[in-house]
Amino acid sequence: MPELPGRAEVLRGLLGADLVGFPPTPNFLQLTRVLLDLRPDGDRVEAGGRTVTARAFTISIGVKEIDRLAADPAVRDRARRLRQELGEFTGSAAELGDAFLANPHDVADLKRGVRAALRAGPDDRATRMRAMRAAVLSRTVDDWAREFLDALQPARSDAGH
Repeated sequence: MPELPGRAEVLRGLLGADLVGFPPTPNFLQLTRVLLDLRPDGDRVEAGGRTVTARAFTISIGVKEIDRLAADPAVRDRARRLRQELGEFTGSAAELGDAFLANPHDVADLKRGVRAALRAGPDDRATRMRAMRAAVLSRTVDDWAREFLDALQPARSDAGH
């Protein structure tokens, strides 16, 4: 799998924040150990005399706006055409466990994922979609923002602000 060019520099830049947040299952702290030789402890890492907290935050979408768009005939037509193409690999995999997952950088895994999706029956696909929709509807953007800001206050205190 290709690596992000300059990823150590990206990590150093992120370490300038008191709190960094990612979708669930981030490997940010592991990378600070591997690439920068830092020593994370739990959800924190000391960098440049500061404490940086890294936490997983569930990401959500504006569901009401999505529902409004989904009812638009032009959007429905575009969605129908897009369903004929492969989607992008995203960080939501941990939260949408019913999705057909495939790593786009691994041809064999991509083939496996596509085959599984094509072989799934209509009832299986409908069940998976209902479960994923319930997962998305269970969290709002406001929930995400509140959780992030609540976590920021102790992180700022730990960082000496």
